[in-house]
Amino acid sequence: MHKSYPVIFVHGIGDSSFVWRVTGPEISKLYEKYYAPFKSGSGILISRFDKNPKHSIRNSCVYLTFNDHFSAPEGQVSELAEIISEVKTEAGADRVNLVCHSMGGLVARKYLAEHLTNHGVNKLVMIGTPNLGANLLRFHHLPTILIVAGIILTLILQNIFFLLITQLGLIVSLLAYIRGVNLLSGAAEAMTPDSRFLKVLNTRKLPANVEYVCLLSKAREFFHSLFGGDGAVQLESQQLSRKCVPNFEELNYKEILIGRSHFEEPQEADGIVKALGLYYMARPIKQHPDE
Repeated sequence: MHKSYPVIFVHGIGDSSFVWRVTGPEISKLYEKYYAPFKSGSGILISRFDKNPKHSIRNSCVYLTFNDHFSAPEGQVSELAEIISEVKTEAGADRVNLVCHSMGGLVARKYLAEHLTNHGVNKLVMIGTPNLGANLLRFHHLPTILIVAGIILTLILQNIFFLLITQLGLIVSLLAYIRGVNLLSGAAEAMTPDSRFLKVLNTRKLPANVEYVCLLSKAREFFHSLFGGDGAVQLESQQLSRKCVPNFEELNYKEILIGRSHFEEPQEADGIVKALGLYYMARPIKQHPDE
């Protein structure tokens, strides 16, 4: 048996633990089959959160759902801190691994920056995290401006033609919301390049005794490739570097390149398993899924 740490999966803006429905079961199988069991003796952690999860714990993997899916990262740090402490206690482990998508990576970075010496984290895996912001969110106020402008022009000029402008703004806002992005939320504001949140966060050091792995995604689909990176976050922004971590040279840092669009990244089981250091064990599970 190999030494292991519980894995906490942290979703991004507008998502929930359901976003890990593909990767979670595979990694759970790996832990249950190959790794030393935790305190329960079975390798499975029983939790009162399973039925209607704020966070659910199964087979050493925890799937966190934040209370407010659209709040700014600052408001989610305390929830992450709470679950890290709880999982360590329940698992009898001294550290945990974090796997974070999109804004979840910013929440984890802020947590680590605030707990340089008592973080309880072994490894941080970030997938499509906008460390320098998401360029598309520079225009996150534009749909609201269109909605208001269309209404005002219609009232002033008495011409319903201008309601088309309002409709355009409503359509863009609705499409963004369907994709999990509330354009007027604190989360969207925080992920805007040069936002106050990012300016402060990117001056904060990270603990050097944590392993950092970034899954960098360059979308293969033509439409998403038009916007660069994974279609929402540029490759440079997905990386950790001196631009966002002052003590970057001190970090144990690796990168893994994948080819997913932003909202498909949590389904990248192979990349996540490899980032966790379980890649060589993943093949038997895939070849014999019913074992």
